[in-house]
Amino acid sequence: MENTKPTHEELEHKIEGLESKFIQFKKKHVKLILKKEKEIQKLKENEKKLIECNATKDKFFSIIAHNLKSHFNVIIGFSNLLLLNNENNNEKEKRNYISNIANSAKKTYKLLENLLLWASSVRGKMPFEAEQISLKPLFKYIVDLHKETARAKKISISYFLVDNITVKADKNMLICILDNLITNALKFTNVNGKVILSANILENKAIIKIEDNGVGIDEETKNNIFRLSKNQSTKGTIGEKGTGLGLILCKEFVEKNAGEIWVDSELGKGSLFIFTLPLICNASIYPFLQVAKKSSLVKH
Repeated sequence: MENTKPTHEELEHKIEGLESKFIQFKKKHVKLILKKEKEIQKLKENEKKLIECNATKDKFFSIIAHNLKSHFNVIIGFSNLLLLNNENNNEKEKRNYISNIANSAKKTYKLLENLLLWASSVRGKMPFEAEQISLKPLFKYIVDLHKETARAKKISISYFLVDNITVKADKNMLICILDNLITNALKFTNVNGKVILSANILENKAIIKIEDNGVGIDEETKNNIFRLSKNQSTKGTIGEKGTGLGLILCKEFVEKNAGEIWVDSELGKGSLFIFTLPLICNASIYPFLQVAKKSSLVKH
């Protein structure tokens, strides 16, 4: 039987067929590899979220267990002193006990309020109602709210902004942000220090600043200050206690209002917390407004 050799055209056709099969094989396996890589990446992301979730849960329960217990110990302790030694206590001692009870009750309420707000925010259950807010009356309200605390530490607290700065934000969230940032500034400012709340504009954003000349923040703490899993509470300049939860709330609420928040600080040189909010009125409408310099808003 005579063997016939394949022609050149037949060989080329076979080669093309093999190349086509190889390309299809390669594409199929590349898709499988990419699919596996995506699955691995998703697993890693889920693992990271799970670790953060567990750390958050641990932090949450740590706050409840330690801080609530601490506040209630003060309330119960001084209440017992009033009850058991009522006849032996003079008026000055009674006022001191009552003052401690009142202060601890306020701190407990503030802690519970922050915990509930944070829990609602995390679960997506907190109502969000953006509205036009004039900053000047709100700044006055916040500063007046903290005047007694500032007076007790002989801290000068003031606000400055040009009229007609109006932002779009949820009012309750904005009050919570300012309240927590001012509380934090007063906590870490020494006796006879100063805290300044101010606002100006840059393009289509309102730039809100809370500045103090207090103890400042080291680099490691600054890098983790808005992360609940890494956040560590530090005592204030006269031993004030906190949970670190307030700053976590600030970040959550600022971002929900389409803004950004960051901090510029050095140990011993005070702190400057800055956050942005959408501006209602464009700068061109109010040419007399003090426009923030970009150089002063660099995130470190």
